[in-house]
Parts: sequence; structure tokens; C-alpha cells
Amino acid sequence: MQRLITLLLLLTLSGTFVLAEGETDAGPNKFASFWVDKSATLQPGVLEQTLAEIDQQDDDPDQIVVFVHGFKKPREGSTRDFNALAERVRNQFSKRSDHLALVGLQWESGVTIPNSSGLNALRMMRAYQDTIPLARSVGRGPGRRLLLALQDKYPNAHISVMAHSMGCEVAAAALLPEIRYEDYKPFVEVFEPDRPIQLEMLVLAGSDLDYDFWYTSGLSPREMEGRAKMTWLTVADYLGKGDKTLNTRRRVRGRAAGTSFPRMTLAQLDQALSERRIFIDHQAIPRNHGFLDYYEQPRLARIAATLRYLTMPRAPQPDEIAELDEILAAPNDLETLLPYLDRPSYASKFYALWRLERVNCGDARHMTDETLDDIAEMLKYEPEKIRAVLEKSDCVTVRKGQFPSQKALREAGVSTP
Repeated sequence: MQRLITLLLLLTLSGTFVLAEGETDAGPNKFASFWVDKSATLQPGVLEQTLAEIDQQDDDPDQIVVFVHGFKKPREGSTRDFNALAERVRNQFSKRSDHLALVGLQWESGVTIPNSSGLNALRMMRAYQDTIPLARSVGRGPGRRLLLALQDKYPNAHISVMAHSMGCEVAAAALLPEIRYEDYKPFVEVFEPDRPIQLEMLVLAGSDLDYDFWYTSGLSPREMEGRAKMTWLTVADYLGKGDKTLNTRRRVRGRAAGTSFPRMTLAQLDQALSERRIFIDHQAIPRNHGFLDYYEQPRLARIAATLRYLTMPRAPQPDEIAELDEILAAPNDLETLLPYLDRPSYASKFYALWRLERVNCGDARHMTDETLDDIAEMLKYEPEKIRAVLEKSDCVTVRKGQFPSQKALREAGVSTP
């Protein structure tokens, strides 16, 4: 059974690329390619060629968006995906005054798909495990060189990253060179570790990072400060089916960031939320883990609207971002804060729970020691046991029956008074 689970995970972790109707990979690329091979070292002329291709798009861009793909993606597959995504992103900016440049960080993550024998399943598992340090090395070395070069050559541009699956490992390693990896250690030195990379937005879609990556990274708020004005994290609905690949991944490697609320240290959490630096997006999570399915037009429209708001002084504030500011500005009053736990937005629920914990328990430690996360997990997988747990909880918010809310309990199939 374990071998079957492993095989199912690894055959799907790439997010198989499929061209949508009307999309084509014919003609020149719609993005500037930045290619990194398995050595995770930058080959001569690659960076210069990438910068030249950017200049062909726009020699003075306002916005630069870098795409990063995940595991088991051959170069031709990422080229197709990136061309399709480039067209979608340009559609979001086509009627705007923004000068836009698009870059695709393509790394040699492709592997041969084995047959269904147990031996080949084990080889595939080894290939997956070997690719994790490669992804981190690509980020620490060539990925940082690319992002720093973009900052240097285009100092007025707003730079963002849209990553998917294991590509989130690449992005995290590039942005946060201070990470102390305990396993799957990268094999290259950090490129210019003392130079900060500053992004407008970091999108982690279908993230294959560990859900407690922030907590275990050892990063202080000062080390995280300013790296991204907004981290946009897709998270599967606790009561929904979610991404089947990431659901399987938890049995092999543990929970992924794309399936769970992020676990942070108390200091990290307080900074990220008080400064409104994180957004949790649970809308339309694809079952098939596909790159282009995570970056469908409706999600891109929301991401683009937020990016414009962050970078353009007169851009309107999206309603879902305004609601977070509303929660942050609300008084320390339970009657005011409690209704936000039943808002549709997972981001609003997360911010409201943080505010409630600070009122009820003095700080949000129960969001960092997994007390509340374990209850949310039980709500999904073992709702019949949750009543006994709620009554004995050390958390005031839980004992008072505020979290999970009565509505959330009913939706999970738990009978309520």
C-alpha cells in the first residue's frame, strides 16, 4: 500500500501540462527564459540572454513577474505552461498603463516516468527526494542571481514571483538565504547572502513547502522583514477534497503549505498579520495539482488587482484586502470580531482568529503550538471526536465555543445545540 501511495504521489506531483482551448506553443516565447541545469550553476551567457529578452519586451518595465515551475517538468512542458500563463497575465494588464515584462525560471526538474512496478516506484521516490535539494540549490544560487540582477538593472520595477508546487522551494530559497535546512540540504553556496531581495508579491500556488516551513526555518521577523509586501498562499478548504496530489504527499513527506494554514513562530505571525503581509486563498483549489489550473484567469484577476493596489498609488483596493484592513482596525470587542470567523474568505477567518486569540488568551500562541490547527484537522477528518476535545482545550477561544464557530461545526456534520 505504501508503494502505491508513493507512486500515486510521484506520478502527479508535476501537475501535468495541458493546453487550454485556443492556447498554443507555436511561435516565439512570450516570456524571457532563464534556464538552470542539474548542476544548479549558471552557465555562461544565460543571464545576459535573459536580460536581453526582457529588453525586447520592455526596456523600462513597471512590473516584472517571474514564473517558477515544480517537480517533474521537462523544459518543453514548462515552456508551454509559461507561454500560456504569460498570455493570461498580459490579459490582466492589457488595458492598463503598466509596462510589463515576464520571465520564466526553468530548471531541470524533469524525470523519466516509470512504469507501475514497485521497484520503479521506489526509484521515482528517490528522484523526488533528490530534486528537493536541487530546487533549493537553484533558488540559493541562480535564482538569487536572477532576482538581484533584475533589481540592479530595473531599479524602478516592481518584481513579483509566481511559483507552483516544488517551485515554491526555489522561490523560498532565493528570497530567504538564512534558512537552516535540517534535511534535503542544498549543495551550492548562497549567492551574495547579505543582499536583500525585495518582492512586491510572492505567490505560492499548490505549495510543496512544508506547512511549518516558516516555524522551523529559524528566521526572525527582522530577517523576514521587507522580503515580500504580500505572500499569496493557496490553501485547500479544510472541509473540501482539496488537491489530491498534496493530500497524498502528506502521507509520504508530511503536510504541505498548500493544504494547511501556515505555522509560524509567534513573532513571525504577529509581524506578518499586523503588517498584512500574508493572504490565504482557498478559492477554486484544483484537484489535479495542475500549474495552469492554479493560475486560472479568475485567480489571476484577483492577484493582479492586489498587485496593482500594492504598486499603483491610485489603484482601488480589492474588497478582500479591504476586509483584512477592516479586521485589523476593529476594536478589541468580541461582538465585532466573531462574525468574521464565518466570512467566506479564509484570509479573513485567519486574521479574525488571530485577533480573537489576542483578546481571549493574551497572545496567539495557540496558533503557533498547533492547538487550533489540530482542531481544524480534526474537524475535517474526525468530526465525531471533536466535542470531547473542545471541552478540555486549554484555549479560551475554543472552550467558549467561538472556534470552531457553530456554523463551521454544522458544515462539518457536527450536531450543534
